[in-house]
Amino acid sequence: MDLVVVLDSSSSFGKKNWAEMKMFIRQILSSFDISLTATRAAVFRYNSMVYNDSQILLSDFPTNKSGLLEAYDAIVHNGRGTMTGQALQYVNDTILADVAGNRPEAVDVVLTVTDGRSVDDVTAISDSLRQRGALTYAIGVIPPNKKGADRDQLLSIAGEANNIFLAINNFDGVFDKFIGKLDEDLCG
Repeated sequence: MDLVVVLDSSSSFGKKNWAEMKMFIRQILSSFDISLTATRAAVFRYNSMVYNDSQILLSDFPTNKSGLLEAYDAIVHNGRGTMTGQALQYVNDTILADVAGNRPEAVDVVLTVTDGRSVDDVTAISDSLRQRGALTYAIGVIPPNKKGADRDQLLSIAGEANNIFLAINNFDGVFDKFIGKLDEDLCG
C-alpha cells in the first residue's frame, strides 16, 4: 500500500491535539513494514497552505523506516486557517504522482487527520480520490474550543461513516479501530 497521511496543523487544531496526534500517527507508521514490496508512506502538514518543506514523499524512504520516522518527528505545528480541500488536491496532483513514488500496483490509502472545519470544499476532490481508486479515511479531532468536529465534512472526506474515526478526548482506541478497518478493506 502507498499510505498518505495528511495532517491539519491549523491553530484551531491546537498544540495539545497536535502532540497527541503526532504520537498516534507515529504508532501507525511504526506498525507497517516499510519496504519496496510492502508499505510506502508519505506525510505532510497543511493549514491555509500546504507545507512541502517538511513533506515526506512516497519515494523518500521506500526501505528506511527509521529515516521515515526521524523525518516525521521533525514536522512541526504552526499556522492558521484550514484548507483541507487544497491539501487533498495536493495529494491527488503531487503526492500520488508517479514521480513522487506512487506505485500503480499498490493500493493508495489517504488518511486525513483534521478537526473537520475546512473553509474550502472537500467533497469534489475527495470523490475524485476515490474515483482513482484510493481508500479514504478521516480521523476527526475535537478542537480545544470544543465546537466539535464537522461530521458532515468528515463524511465527505472519508466517503462513508465506517471510515471516520473520532478522537473525542484523546486517541485511545482509535489505533485498533483504524487498523482493523484498514485490514478489512485491504484484505477482505
